[in-house]
Amino acid sequence: MHDELFANHTALAPEDLQKHAQTVGLDTPQFVECLESGQVRSRVERNMIEAKQAGVTSTPYFLIGLTKPESQQIEVLTVLRGAHPYANFKQAIERLLK
Repeated sequence: MHDELFANHTALAPEDLQKHAQTVGLDTPQFVECLESGQVRSRVERNMIEAKQAGVTSTPYFLIGLTKPESQQIEVLTVLRGAHPYANFKQAIERLLK
């Protein structure tokens, strides 16, 4: 479904989503029921709010950091905006491990 949505990123209306689900062989009635129920909407909205608070302005967007033991909050030490090669991630992670 991921690949289907990205390949058709200009066709994301609810009726389009149903067609994409059908194309990739999902259980269409179950997919439509889930979509129409809104059961995951609050989770998606919460994730969007958290991303905005973290300064995310585009995708892909990677925050690399350490978890503070006392608060379980993440201290962001490296931000990678956009697509990056493996070497950039490796370098950022190796800096954290030192």
